[in-house]
Amino acid sequence: MVKLLPYLLPAVAAHLFDSQLSIPLEPDEPHALVPHLLPRQIPDPTPPPEDSLPQGWEYAGCWSTPLDPATQLFRDYTPQGYYLAPWDYTSFTNAAHAVTCIDFCNVRSYSFAGTLQGDRCWCAHALQGPGALSTNNALVNFGCDARCTDPAFTNEACGGASFVSVYTNHAPFAYPQPAAQNSLPERWEYLGCYVAQDDNPQTLTLGGAGTNYEEDITATTCIEYCQTEAVGAPFEFAGTTNRGYCSCGNQITGGTSRLLPPDPSGTEPQCVAPCTGDDSQVCGGNNRITIYGIEPPEVRRESLSKDCYLCVSVLCSHGEYRCFPFVSR
Repeated sequence: MVKLLPYLLPAVAAHLFDSQLSIPLEPDEPHALVPHLLPRQIPDPTPPPEDSLPQGWEYAGCWSTPLDPATQLFRDYTPQGYYLAPWDYTSFTNAAHAVTCIDFCNVRSYSFAGTLQGDRCWCAHALQGPGALSTNNALVNFGCDARCTDPAFTNEACGGASFVSVYTNHAPFAYPQPAAQNSLPERWEYLGCYVAQDDNPQTLTLGGAGTNYEEDITATTCIEYCQTEAVGAPFEFAGTTNRGYCSCGNQITGGTSRLLPPDPSGTEPQCVAPCTGDDSQVCGGNNRITIYGIEPPEVRRESLSKDCYLCVSVLCSHGEYRCFPFVSR
């Protein structure tokens, strides 16, 4: 039986009843409580050194996260309500640390990797609220106090109960893009992403013909529709919105729509909805419309004999060009 000396009791008792630490006491050996056998102070886990991470990756801090799948920091990427990409996750029972998680996410082309609760690994294309970077009491890593389960990395932090140790390679997400200019019908060009100023999706039309939701909408199919005589063509503008709608018109109504400038951060494009006919192309978004327009009639000068002709080429409704000469002597 170990006899506790009175002057050691207050200091030792707290350690003896610590649920995470124990003292190797031998029966009937009072000297077991000498200082070198008292529990040693184990340092808190910390993020790994930057030079130990895979090339291009860096530590982005300790982030709080809800644990509800609908609101957690890492989840399916759905900007403006459009599903663009899934998230992924795994558990490394006895091998979790930053590098194993980053490798898992990197080969799957994710931009963010996160460790939490000691053995879990999350991957995503973007961090989504309501999580936040931990700055509690000026301790940047407050909350990320779970030790990684890999025996060789127990001094490394792998998140916490509701905190994630986040890593990123800053690779931008590949959003759907406007149709390439060389793939558009002749003389048509991309004009930009527009938004209804009154936040009313019903105003996202160009004042002419329109289609209901279609399964094969792309920039080209919409432009071709807007050039069909049956709908009153030719129209000067064609616009796609909400993935599968096409609108035609001869003016962009200034009272209800405006051109959005490029987002400076580059992380939240204004038109993000993949087209139903080609998910690599963008077809508007939530209260957004992707607009294409036909180039102005070509103006050219030609010299014929002794006369100078100013020829203005005008596209006729049946697709041919006519040249109206102006004779100057």
